[in-house]
Amino acid sequence: MKKILTKRLLLLVAVTALMVLAVGVGCASAADVTWNPNDKGSQILLSNNNLSAELTTATGGGVRATVGMNSGKWYWELTSSGTWLGFVGVAKADSNMLETWIPNETGAMGYYPNYGGYVINEPGYKGMLTTCAASDTIGIALDLDNKIINYYRNGTLISNNIDISAICNGSALYPSINLGDVRKFTANFGATPFQYTVPSGYSAFNQSTQTTSPNNLAASAGNAQVTLNWTAVTGATSYNVKRATTTGGPYTQIASGVTTASYTDTTVTNGTTYYYVVTAVISGTESGNSNEASATPQTGTNPPPSGGSNALLVINMADGSEREYQLSSSQITAFITWYESKGSSTPYYLFNKTYNLGPFTSRKNYVAFDKIIDFEVMEY
Repeated sequence: MKKILTKRLLLLVAVTALMVLAVGVGCASAADVTWNPNDKGSQILLSNNNLSAELTTATGGGVRATVGMNSGKWYWELTSSGTWLGFVGVAKADSNMLETWIPNETGAMGYYPNYGGYVINEPGYKGMLTTCAASDTIGIALDLDNKIINYYRNGTLISNNIDISAICNGSALYPSINLGDVRKFTANFGATPFQYTVPSGYSAFNQSTQTTSPNNLAASAGNAQVTLNWTAVTGATSYNVKRATTTGGPYTQIASGVTTASYTDTTVTNGTTYYYVVTAVISGTESGNSNEASATPQTGTNPPPSGGSNALLVINMADGSEREYQLSSSQITAFITWYESKGSSTPYYLFNKTYNLGPFTSRKNYVAFDKIIDFEVMEY
């Protein structure tokens, strides 16, 4: 008996240890963004915790960052150990820019700070910017929502909204560099303080791995309005709501400082399809975009009021589904009275919908009492 108990105790201790280990792993913070040791040219040597990239021969070579993004507004800085003979910008994961000097520009966009200040972007030459001295710090502001990129020299803007829509086709873009001579470029993605002020509306690129984006965004159309709901983000102090009239953006921010996980847009036109994303703000830092949700408001899609205030009734069913009904206060009272009677009058409750009829003359929903887990009433 003692041996059996001892074995059980040891097993319990082992299981507990594994549970603690699992919890510890699950709670670990996301890794900081660096240059990617598994996505670099053979002539590139990384150091300084993979934040510095050095070309070891004059044959040319490049490296991409460990993280790519397809939404949001991001900022990072670069410094050089010598003259800026190289390409600094962004590239897609399949862009051929790792093994040669002057990269194949397909899927990439770059500024050559010393090489004439050229800006080259798929599908070709885009113009010239001012050149930079070896001691200068280059800031890069990537706006994926509006498909533009800007460059800063020692905190001063030196570009004018360079169009990168040709490479913004849904694929993630990675901070990238390509060196043309033996020298070292060092990146600061924001894990440590920047040398210059982050442009308004932008977040440190390092935050792309630290701030959770909202998810489960859903859009519901009404008459001259669209109601949005999403899953709340832990630690978020507010949310920003953005809208476009084409899928994928570019998005325009229509609301900020939203403190609940829902929002009703009343600045819409019936018959127009709108596409929405939501971002979370945590400790002053904006997350990436949520999933996109769309809706087309139509005349007559809101339920007519039946007197008194209205409310949204959400019923959680035994099969895991949810049923939502927009009701008047009197209709809510009738439902609660039926529910509290445990369905004694009838085993089901009838919801007679008089809106969103489409081609039908009526719509009736029957909800069985014994299939209801619980319900929530949200007045408005």
